[in-house]
Parts: sequence; structure tokens; C-alpha cells
Amino acid sequence: KSGKVGNGEEDFAGLPVGVSLYGLTKTYGNRHAVDNLNLSFYEGHVTSLLGHNGAGKTTTMSLLTGLFAPTNGTIEVYGMDMQTSIDDVRKEMGVCMQYDVLFDHLTTKEHLLLYAQIKAPHWTKHEVNEQVR
Repeated sequence: KSGKVGNGEEDFAGLPVGVSLYGLTKTYGNRHAVDNLNLSFYEGHVTSLLGHNGAGKTTTMSLLTGLFAPTNGTIEVYGMDMQTSIDDVRKEMGVCMQYDVLFDHLTTKEHLLLYAQIKAPHWTKHEVNEQVR
């Protein structure tokens, strides 16, 4: 169980880690959208990403949902590497956006592929591509 430590911050020692980001980096050309992000999300806690426009929030969410692969770094969900165990990882994750989200940098097809993976994780890649075609 978590508790308060001397500086008023929450102590998460002993809580199960659900999601961990290790050195997460995503670059587009020479631009770092996310640069060496290290972060843990603990089971039973709500965590939010806040930042100004261009801070990398949308890119981070795209990496967390598996839409994009990181340039460098690792994402683990309950100890499973997202890059090598994406199907198992998606069984453990859910995404609830505040609004209907359309990403400026995605095409219509990419949006459909993203939401098909989220809404129908049991579909194979072939089934998703057939539906989106």
C-alpha cells in the first residue's frame, strides 16, 4: 500500500508496476518528439500526462498503444516487452480518451487501424487489414 513520505510525495514502494517506460525516445528526422522518457504507472493509481502543445503527449500515447514503435527505449506492461509481446500486452491495456481523438499526423486508414487494434484486439492483422481495406 502506498503512503506519504516526508516531502509530501506518494511512496509507491511495494505497489505493482503496471507499465514502465525505459529510455523511451521517438524521433522524426532530427526532431525529438519524446526524448529519453523514464516513467512508471502503478497498479491502482490514475496517472495523467500534462504538458504544453508539442511536449510529446500524443506521441507518448501513440507509443503506449503500439501505434508507433519507439526509436529507442522499451515499454513493458506487467513485465512483457511491448515490441515482442504486443498481442499479450493489448489484453492487459485499455485506453479511454477524453474526446473522440483524431491525430493530425495520421491518415484516415491509420486511424482505422489504430482503433481496430484497440477495439478488436482479438482480430488478427489480416482480419484488421481486411476490414479497413
